[in-house]
Amino acid sequence: MNYKKPREMLIGRILTRNRRLNDECWEWTGGKLNVGYGQYRIHGENLLVHRMAYEHLIGPLPEGGVLHHLCENKLCFNPDHLQVTTRAVHIGIHRPDLVRWA
Repeated sequence: MNYKKPREMLIGRILTRNRRLNDECWEWTGGKLNVGYGQYRIHGENLLVHRMAYEHLIGPLPEGGVLHHLCENKLCFNPDHLQVTTRAVHIGIHRPDLVRWA
């Protein structure tokens, strides 16, 4: 027997577990990782809520792409608040002290 739920069911559950904030963040009200990102745990795997929502509503991330929260709210999964960037650029945004200039 296959216990995996169709992706549409998962995304439907994710899209209903939020509270809308005044700045239009879709704030996740379910579980979260200790670093603050919303998570959905299924079959022992932690799925990042903002990534699942982005991939379902916008499309797949390019290879090597990561998502930056423009609103700086790690629990937000509104795709309008997510920007695709590279890991290096993302680190530079949050930790400019780690970026070394040649």
